[in-house]
Amino acid sequence: MSHDFQLQLIRKTLEDLGHAPVADMLAKRLAANNDSSSTSDLWGKSVAGDYSHPKSQGILSSLTELVSDGDYEGAIRAFDSCHDEFDFANSHLQLSASQKALCVYLVHRFAFLEKIVLKSFGQLQDTPESLIKLLQNEVTNAYNSVDLTAASAEAPNIASFLSREKEASLLLALVLQTPSPEDLEAQLFDPKVALTESHASQARLALEPSAFLNRLRNVLSHFLHTILSAGSNDKSRSSAQWSYHDIPPNCLDSLIRSATLHNLLRSLYYLPPRTEPYFTDNLPISMVLPSPLNDVSRDDLPIHLLHTLTDHTDEVWFTKFSPLGRFLATGSLDGTCNIYDVQNGFAQIAELDANAEDQESVFASGTHKPALDKKKGIIYFCWEPHERYIVTCCLDTVIRVWHVENITQSKRITRSMDDTKLTSLLCCFTLGERMRTWPCEFLPYKKSATPHFIVGSPDKVLKVFTVEGTEVLDFYSDADEWLAVLDEESTQPSAQNLSGITGSYIRSDPDISGSSATGNDTTANAASGGDEKNSDTSLQQFHRINDFAITANGKVLITANNDKQVFFYKIPDLFDPAATTSRIASLSLNGRLTSCTVSADFKYMLLSIAPEELQLWDISPLEQYQRPFLKQKFVGQSQATYMVRSCFGYLNVAENKEELILSGSDDGNIYIWKLETGQLVTRIRGHHGLCNSVDWNRFYKPAGQGKDYGMLWSSVGDDKLVKIWGPKAS
Repeated sequence: MSHDFQLQLIRKTLEDLGHAPVADMLAKRLAANNDSSSTSDLWGKSVAGDYSHPKSQGILSSLTELVSDGDYEGAIRAFDSCHDEFDFANSHLQLSASQKALCVYLVHRFAFLEKIVLKSFGQLQDTPESLIKLLQNEVTNAYNSVDLTAASAEAPNIASFLSREKEASLLLALVLQTPSPEDLEAQLFDPKVALTESHASQARLALEPSAFLNRLRNVLSHFLHTILSAGSNDKSRSSAQWSYHDIPPNCLDSLIRSATLHNLLRSLYYLPPRTEPYFTDNLPISMVLPSPLNDVSRDDLPIHLLHTLTDHTDEVWFTKFSPLGRFLATGSLDGTCNIYDVQNGFAQIAELDANAEDQESVFASGTHKPALDKKKGIIYFCWEPHERYIVTCCLDTVIRVWHVENITQSKRITRSMDDTKLTSLLCCFTLGERMRTWPCEFLPYKKSATPHFIVGSPDKVLKVFTVEGTEVLDFYSDADEWLAVLDEESTQPSAQNLSGITGSYIRSDPDISGSSATGNDTTANAASGGDEKNSDTSLQQFHRINDFAITANGKVLITANNDKQVFFYKIPDLFDPAATTSRIASLSLNGRLTSCTVSADFKYMLLSIAPEELQLWDISPLEQYQRPFLKQKFVGQSQATYMVRSCFGYLNVAENKEELILSGSDDGNIYIWKLETGQLVTRIRGHHGLCNSVDWNRFYKPAGQGKDYGMLWSSVGDDKLVKIWGPKAS
């Protein structure tokens, strides 16, 4: 950054902060220094700007002094002295009629606002009637002379706040209900009144008239300087490399923010405060200045082992924090689903064990009932959004719905609690004889409505049920529709090589985002090097579900299928008896899909793809019926044979976005990447043997407590252990 631009930037920033007189003083001194320096030194001329000409320097200086002294009548006389051609006092400042009218109105307007300040502090002798008359005769007449169309083109930052319909009522309200001194700053420097955005960095004004008058005069000086500078006809600065007028408003603030964001992305170990925006006044100085980031280390990451839970007697396959973050549940091959209290040191508060329940009495009628002595290892489970139910999918193909609302009545399970059940098995059912069940998820809903959840299967089933086990919707019920879709895809042009995708199919559906879509269905094809499957093969594999996710608005279902495909379905209104669904998009990838999850802001989809890759897709274009696109790939972990589930991590609540990507691995390690850059942040030795699943507690921070449970996450593995990770203990 050159020296001349830095000086120009200082001057412009002073004006942006409302210190136009100081900026003018800087420009005059620079111009004076320039006069005594070499004629080849262009930086002084460039920074001096309009002041490089003696006449323009005198005009602007005089106006600034008049305004700073509160001599508004003198300022108006200066404008009235302009010639008919608006050649400002024969100087190099050429004013148009619209510029002159805008300047005169601003002077009248701010003179009126000064009277409001004095009236607020009880130092004005004028009556409300005289102020109203002043508005009618002087301020309104000056406003009527302003050409808003021309003013918007010549001074858009000022004219954008003016409105002929609101201006009179806005100023009149200050007369009829004058703010108290305590409320004056908020009302007077509102953008509609002061005609400029307020600056959060400015200190609160002292409750004395001079403080308010000085700021008003600084703002007016800045406005007049901006308008008069736009009329400058000084050619002496045209040869300078940088032009003062080329610097946009708030340029220094934008530069600092850009540099800060750049440093944040460079810092491998830095994570922003969870409950604050990226840019705050308490950022580490190394984040703001372009210096080495030595004050942030790996040790500052929430990757320290806090608890090791040993309650399971066999491999642990799945872990999930509850929607509100108060509890953690884990599912194991031993057939139990354990629930832990996050706030109480992860004490076990419930154990869901089908062997200890009377399953015969709660089996849904009309459903296939397998032998109940089979191994009941829990493959997957899901929490109901209000933490009242858990649905478990097990090795014995039985889907079990548990009522867990009462677990908060006690903090720890004991033998004496046998007679007081904190949980109960609500119902059991199966998808059919030998029909396996893997993923399940609850749909978002109002607490007063009936809970619904979706169950998927590698045996070609994808259905919606109530918590009583009643089937509500079959996503695959219309075979003719699916055949038509497959036939349509098979007639599309051959694939072209692009980034590992094959056959992205988009269908417009106005019910997804609430807006209508136009045009015919479009199909985009790309390839990863593999051969496209024919319709028969696609039909055979079409329904095999390994995992799925539901978007936050509950309108789109995303399935990760056994045939390396991702499908996007519309979720209809389940309370409509005639409800049907349709597929709105599909992607074909180059590996077996083992895990699918969606970010908190519904912008990204994370896919785990065997044998050794994660992919992050931006799915926000679906709202406009456009194709999702690949944003990032993450490599390092391995899942050659088994199911390994990944997750988003570290939710920045203020920004509603996650910062990290986490995944287990078949070597027992846990891998953590930066979401935005794809950098591998660290690798943690988590488990002996396969690390099956990881999950981050997204939300939980109890009111009135300093501890943030949203910094915690869990991992589970074949070593029968559940591990809790988080910040280093203080």
